[in-house]
Amino acid sequence: MPRESSTVTTKVVSRARGLDQYLKRIENLRTQELLSDKDAERAYTGGFLEFHAFLERTIETLFLGLLQGRLKSSDTTVRPRIAVLSSTVAADVVAGERSYVNWLPYEHHTLQRAKSFFRGGRPFDRLDKSDLGALSDNLVIRNALAHQSSAALRKFSKRIVSNKNLPPKQQRPAGYLRGSHTKGQTRMSFHLAQAVAIIRKLAD
Repeated sequence: MPRESSTVTTKVVSRARGLDQYLKRIENLRTQELLSDKDAERAYTGGFLEFHAFLERTIETLFLGLLQGRLKSSDTTVRPRIAVLSSTVAADVVAGERSYVNWLPYEHHTLQRAKSFFRGGRPFDRLDKSDLGALSDNLVIRNALAHQSSAALRKFSKRIVSNKNLPPKQQRPAGYLRGSHTKGQTRMSFHLAQAVAIIRKLAD
């Protein structure tokens, strides 16, 4: 019996909420001077990298689940173009000759793949320009945090912070995430909320 694809959203919401609460505890410790800024930035770096990996796995879970029929969308127009009963076969078919399947950047990987495996590319065609931009921003931040190469940091600077009047600490990836997006909301929290909204659009 297939599960509703919205169960995927529930897991993402739980993961995002847990990470947000964890980082609030980190900031409370920093306020009490029990942690340094560097300690706090390490927490944001690790949290963002872990969540981004989880987000990519979630897209894969949704894609393969719908393809195999383990997940069922509430949208009756979501239909695979081929019938695949085995999870192993589904993964092999999607991977083709590649040893590892990339899902991001979304337009180049997930969306193009969806057009081949699902009628009309649904539900993976639901994201608009704003959603795609948010996923691209997250990938740029992820690469800057993970690689810390001059190329990745230049791309981060150009795409994410170049048009913002930020203090020096917030012009680096981890400091940027710690900074305030709006009153009471960090940029990390904002990016988590964007990711949740995107998965909800695909899975609900």
